[in-house]
Amino acid sequence: MNLAHIFYFLIFLINKEQMEFDQISKEAKISFKNFDSLSANYEKQKSILVMSYNILAQKYIKPEYFPYCPLNFLNFEYRSSIIMKEIEAVNPDILCLQECDVDLFPEFYIPKLEYLGYECLYNNIKDEKVIMNVICYKRSDFNVQEKIIIDLKDDFLHKNEAFDKYLKKAIILDLMHVPSGKRITTINTHLYWDPKFVFVKYGQLVKILIDIENKYSLLAPIILCGDFNSLPDSNVIKYIYNEKPDMGITIEVEAEKNKFIIQEIWDKYPNKFNLRSAYDSYKCENENEFDYIKNHPDFTNFTLEFKGNLDYIIYSKEYFKLKELLKIPTDDSIINKSTLPNKYYPSDHLKIAARFELL
Repeated sequence: MNLAHIFYFLIFLINKEQMEFDQISKEAKISFKNFDSLSANYEKQKSILVMSYNILAQKYIKPEYFPYCPLNFLNFEYRSSIIMKEIEAVNPDILCLQECDVDLFPEFYIPKLEYLGYECLYNNIKDEKVIMNVICYKRSDFNVQEKIIIDLKDDFLHKNEAFDKYLKKAIILDLMHVPSGKRITTINTHLYWDPKFVFVKYGQLVKILIDIENKYSLLAPIILCGDFNSLPDSNVIKYIYNEKPDMGITIEVEAEKNKFIIQEIWDKYPNKFNLRSAYDSYKCENENEFDYIKNHPDFTNFTLEFKGNLDYIIYSKEYFKLKELLKIPTDDSIINKSTLPNKYYPSDHLKIAARFELL
C-alpha cells in the first residue's frame, strides 16, 4: 500500500467515524408528548423547559460494571461529546445534572455550556470530592436571587448513624424568570441509592422540603429534579403525593428499621406541599388520568442488574401547568438489546424533560 492509498484510507476512516457519530445524533431522537400547545411568543414569555439528567460519573465507570459495553464507548471523550449533543438538542431553559465529576465537569462541560448561553452553579464543597450536582440556567432568561446548599443529614442524625455515613447534598437556586417576572425555586438532588436504606432517601427528601418551607414558606413555586433512586410505587414517591407510607412495602434487609424510621419521619413531618411528578401521566393521553404508579415510564435506568424509573421532575401544581414531556425511548431496540450505556446512549440513565406554563 503506497502513501496515496494510506491517505485515502485514513480519509475513509475519518468520514466513516463522522457518519457514525451523525447517526448517533439521529438515534438520540428528540420528540415530545404534547398535552397542550403554545404559540412561539407565548412559549418564550410564559413557559420554561426543564431537563434532568444523571450523566453517569466517569469515576463510577469500571469495565466490570458494564461488561456489555465496549471500552471505547465508556471513555470520557466519547460519552461527554454525546451528552453535550443531547443537551444542545433538547435546549432546556433550566438544566439539572447529577453525577458530575468534580475534576472533569468544570474543565470540559462548563466552557461548552457557557458557549450555549448557560450559567452553571454547583455544590463545590470540600467534602464533595468525587461528584456533584449542577444546575444550569439560560443567563439571558434568569436572574439568581439566592443559592443554597442543603445538608441532607443534619436534622436526622439522632435517628440513625446511616444519615451521617451516607452524606448527600442538594442545591437550591431561587431564580427569577426575566420574561415573565415569575420566581422559580429550583432544586437538584441525588438521593441515596442503597435499597437497604430506604429510610435514608426518605429522610433526604423530607429534609429538602422542610428546608424549603422554613426558608420560603409553603408558597414556594417548586421545581425539584433529580435521581431519586426510587420507583414510582416506593414510599419516597408516596411522600411527594402526601400519602402515608405503606408499611406493607418490605425489603430483604433492615426491613423493621426502615419501617420504624419512615413512619416516625412521616408522623413528625407530613408533606404540606401540593406537588406532582411531571411524568406521572406519561402513559396516558390526558394528564388528569391519575395513576402515578402505573403511568410513569417503564424505566429511566437500565443495566444488567436493574431496570426501572428512578428520575423525576417534581413541580408545584398551583404554579406550573404541564405542557409537554420529552419522550423516553423505552421501546428503542438499541437499548433493549444492549442495555445502558451503549454506543448511542452515553449514560446508564435516560434524560427527561418537561415544559411548563408559568401560572
